[in-house]
This record gives sequence, structure tokens and C-alpha cells, in this order.
Amino acid sequence: MLSNIGATMAREVKVIITPPLEPGVFHDRDEQSHPLRKFEARLSAGIPTLPPGKTIRMLFDLFAHRPPEKGYADLYRVKASYTADATGKHYDEDVELDFGVYRALIRVTKNGSHEIHKQLEKIAGEMARWSSSGSGLLTTTHDEQRRRFAALMARNNAMQHTRFLCARTTASRRESSNSVRPRRSASSTTASQERPGEAFFSARPRDPSARR
Repeated sequence: MLSNIGATMAREVKVIITPPLEPGVFHDRDEQSHPLRKFEARLSAGIPTLPPGKTIRMLFDLFAHRPPEKGYADLYRVKASYTADATGKHYDEDVELDFGVYRALIRVTKNGSHEIHKQLEKIAGEMARWSSSGSGLLTTTHDEQRRRFAALMARNNAMQHTRFLCARTTASRRESSNSVRPRRSASSTTASQERPGEAFFSARPRDPSARR
């Protein structure tokens, strides 16, 4: 990793690594296709500008691919040179990189405020689903449970009362229709059964002299 941790621009940045980086993860690559060889050549040729906070990363190796018995070097010497844009001065620095100090270390992941914020957003989104209209777990208090039970009983009582009124109304209509229906009298029935001619002649008295 190459980084400009200063507050001004770095120019003509050159980095030379001795001995050449020898990673185990790329042990089957030749010199032409070796990615680290190209990276080292680019650093030794020089980078025109490196802005403040700029970081260049490159995979070096994995400890699983460089066990001690394979004889890979852990100590590398790095010579870095650059020109400060603010002062115009040229600087040369020598740094030793010892990868052996990172062997057999236990890594501890420390989350910051950004990771905590993401987890809080997930929790808030999940809790927003805890409602009577959505899915998920619904959390209620004892008072809320009592109010829900009272509302349920009130709805049941209202439904039963409505059913009772409907049944009573239906029965009243049936009784009213039976009482309004007209009844035939005995005299009207007898008169309707007699023929009109017979009724007329039977009403007149017979005159014995009428045949004469």
C-alpha cells in the first residue's frame, strides 16, 4: 500500500523495493505475467503526482501461501523519494517492511460509527414492521391487550344484537301478513255456490192459478 498521508501534493514519487517482492500466491506466474513485477516497475519508474489522502493498494500475499518452511523472505527494504509541492524540496526516505511481525496474530474487528449506524437502521426497519397492519412480531402492553379484548367483546355483542333485531323483524312481518289476509263468510260462500236462476225462482211465491 502506498499512501500520501500529508496535506499537500507529492510529486515525482518513486519507490524501489529490495529484494523484489516474492509472494507465494503468485508462485506459478512467470516474470512477464507476474502482477507484482508490473507494480514494482511502475513504482520505480515514478508517479507524477500523488494527491493528499490518495492510497494505492495492491495484493502482496496471503500467509496461508507463504509458510516458513518455503523460505519466503519477510524483510524488505523500501526506498521512497518524492518532491513536496508546498516547499519544492526533494525528500528521500528508507523504510523496512517486516511481514514476520504479522504472523500468528489474532485479528480483532472493531466497528465504528458507520457500522453501528447501519445496524441501527436495520433494527429500526424491523421494528417498524411490528404493527397490527404488517407482518412480524407485534408487541403490546397489558393495557393495550385489555383495550383490544374490550373492543372485541363490544363487536361481538353488537353483532349478536343485530342478528336478534333482524330475526325479530322477520317474525313481526310474518305475523302482520297473516292477520291482514281476508276471510270468507259462510253466507257468501253459500250464495256463491248457488246458481243465480235457482236463487231467483226460489225467492218468488208460486201461484196455483198461473198454469190455467
